Amino acid sequence: MKVVIIGGDAAGLKTAARLRRLDPDAEIHVLEKGNIISYAACGMPYYVSGDIDSFEMLLTTAWGDFKDESYFRDAKDLAIHTGLEAVAIHRDKKVVEAIDEDGTSSEWSYDILVIATGAEPVRLDIPGMNEEGVQFFTRPEDARELRRGLETGSVGRVAVVGTGFIGLEVCEAFGAMWGVEVVLIEKEDQVLPRMLDREMARYVKKHLEDEV
Repeated sequence: MKVVIIGGDAAGLKTAARLRRLDPDAEIHVLEKGNIISYAACGMPYYVSGDIDSFEMLLTTAWGDFKDESYFRDAKDLAIHTGLEAVAIHRDKKVVEAIDEDGTSSEWSYDILVIATGAEPVRLDIPGMNEEGVQFFTRPEDARELRRGLETGSVGRVAVVGTGFIGLEVCEAFGAMWGVEVVLIEKEDQVLPRMLDREMARYVKKHLEDEV
């Protein structure tokens, strides 16, 4: 059985590892357009805050192994291909077309195809979205850029749009850790609108106002 997985972050690699356990003889290829795989995205706010000193700590196992292509090859018998972007799926032929960073095209045949590309942040349809200083927080390069801005003192005031878990964690990273002035913006009438009832949300709001 030949398996192609598009996406080399948590979902893609956990799927690959599970398939390997189910079928030790399967040929499994993971295509990742970036050069970083299997990073602990939930730890990125703590890298920005400085609680985690080095971003590389988000790329290691609990016992200190660096999770790169060779790690997954040796430990999981998985073929990970970074810098390789899937650009077309030819379902009639069961083939994924991909290009590398030099523009060279390749084809990857499959019996099973898994799409594990994750989600893109919502880009608000409002003026100014493409101006300098507007940044999203979903990828390693976002966290690194924000950390550099904090370390160099070029970030002095921040508006965070969205009060879900990531929004609140980023708020804490900016305010409580670096002392940056933070304004939280939420279209609903409470923080964590899809997770807390109004009474609990008021306690969270009060804590944020006191601590950040």
